[in-house]
Amino acid sequence: MSKVSVRFVRLELLRGLAALLVLFEHVELLFGSQLQVPFRNINGALGVDIFFVISGFLMVHVSGDYAAGWMSARNFIVNRISRILPLYWVMTAIYALAFMAAGKFEYVSWEAFVKSLLFIPYGTLNSDGNFPPIVGVGWTLNYEMMFYGIFALVIVVMGRNAAWGCTMIIVSIVTLDIVSIGVGYELLSPYLLIKNPIALEFAMGMLVGLLMRREKLLIGKSASIVIVALVTIYLLAAVIFPMQAGGFKPLLYGLPSAILVYSIVMWDRLTGQPSSQEGKFEKISFYLGKLSYSLYLTHFIGLMVAVVIIQKLFGSAMALTLVVVPVTAVTIILLLLLADGFHRYIEQPSSHWAKRLLSGGKQQAVSA
Repeated sequence: MSKVSVRFVRLELLRGLAALLVLFEHVELLFGSQLQVPFRNINGALGVDIFFVISGFLMVHVSGDYAAGWMSARNFIVNRISRILPLYWVMTAIYALAFMAAGKFEYVSWEAFVKSLLFIPYGTLNSDGNFPPIVGVGWTLNYEMMFYGIFALVIVVMGRNAAWGCTMIIVSIVTLDIVSIGVGYELLSPYLLIKNPIALEFAMGMLVGLLMRREKLLIGKSASIVIVALVTIYLLAAVIFPMQAGGFKPLLYGLPSAILVYSIVMWDRLTGQPSSQEGKFEKISFYLGKLSYSLYLTHFIGLMVAVVIIQKLFGSAMALTLVVVPVTAVTIILLLLLADGFHRYIEQPSSHWAKRLLSGGKQQAVSA
């Protein structure tokens, strides 16, 4: 089987929920630190682990028909760049202007701006162990683009089987780094992001995609539903009761996320239906999935603006505490509307324009 003809309804819903988890993480962070609202600490960053697994899976899915060669690698990169780059460049420019307007010029040097646009890590590690670009959440896209680059190079040699080679490369690099640090010598540069154990989550996602190609390993609908329920309970507990995972994130969050993604795509595959028969659940799921990228990139700057407005409206933390639930709900709704506007009027048109430009004028659909 090269490429499963199925609309991944529940997978799109999961992608949207992952973006919402990250949003909730930052609501808790900014409302707590800037507005002194006593929110419960949650592990919304788990949404990133889910994103990385889904990304690995989708790379296998979209490359199912690729033959080995430079043309396949070019098509793959064109699809990825046209999907990721336009909105990210727009948001980088918006963030840069916002920093300059606030007088925080140390965040927007020419080096920072150019390297942010090119997904090149720079600077020093922050407290979370990342190299944040101008758009803070863009650190995950630096990982994504490095992953795409490796995947494209392997496509040249292995075509539709590139996932096997890419998985071996990631596992080898992560293992080499762990061993070298273990013997007291850091052999690999910290800017080689793919050496971070979290990169194993891309490999887990690719293995999910490879399992999808093996009919005999498919599980039934009932088993899929049970596994989805059990893993969801575990991940919800991990969100509500955060733990210090450290380098064990791929094991504690990545592996359960991979099991969840595998069970969900099996569920989708076994209950798929033509788009003409899709109901409200399917339409909402696809909407949230398509909205996830814009929501991920726009929500933080939207939150910063919201915090300034809320501070002016309420003044004291005590006054805000009395109405924190409706204020938070309205803020989240407005952030969703902001993301919807960016998705409709910037992300979609610019992605199609970039795809057409990079494809030499041939208009094609931009893949997931």
